[in-house]
Amino acid sequence: MSHRDTTVLFEEVQRLRAPWPRVLVSPGLWGGLIGLVWIVFHWIQHGALPWFAWVALPCGVLLVVLSLWMNWKLVLATRVEAGCVTVAMNRTTTFTWASCEIERCSQVAVKPWRDFSEWGHTSGADEKGGPCEAFVMGGKGGVQLVLAGGKTVVLGSRRPVELAEAIRRITGDA
Repeated sequence: MSHRDTTVLFEEVQRLRAPWPRVLVSPGLWGGLIGLVWIVFHWIQHGALPWFAWVALPCGVLLVVLSLWMNWKLVLATRVEAGCVTVAMNRTTTFTWASCEIERCSQVAVKPWRDFSEWGHTSGADEKGGPCEAFVMGGKGGVQLVLAGGKTVVLGSRRPVELAEAIRRITGDA
């Protein structure tokens, strides 16, 4: 059995500071609310619910509740330890890159709505217009990784300088 060095060089857990903007633009929330309002108006106007309301009503309520809950619980955890960079969304979906996969690391300015149209695990374009996978929660900074094969990944951080330094330490990039 080999001994693996698990020295943590950087760790950050980010929550959405103001979840209401994301909640307000959530399609699930608006779809559920519009459906619920339509059902209530139909009930008031006709005195009875249409046959499909018995399915639509619980679905609308479920969409609203799930949308609010998921947006409120959004968490991004970033960890740099000897040999790898790990990102976890909501502590359930984990992505790990070995230090040997990372060709370049640079600090970048990140505006989640301008660059990627949302928070969380998303995709967009890098500064050259190529495809880019992103893990962003808030703040205005981050680190861009160029992986072997040319894939670009942006890690949003409220402490981008420390994150970039930690990644450079494990990749040997001074």
